[in-house]
Amino acid sequence: MRQNEPDSEAAAPWLSAESPTDTGGAEFESGDRR
Repeated sequence: MRQNEPDSEAAAPWLSAESPTDTGGAEFESGDRR
């Protein structure tokens, strides 16, 4: 399950690297679905 952690961060840096609340939430969901 740890293998998916780095992949997720690379696909969605704002998910962990950046603050998810900084975008407001709408962007976070849009990016995750992308």
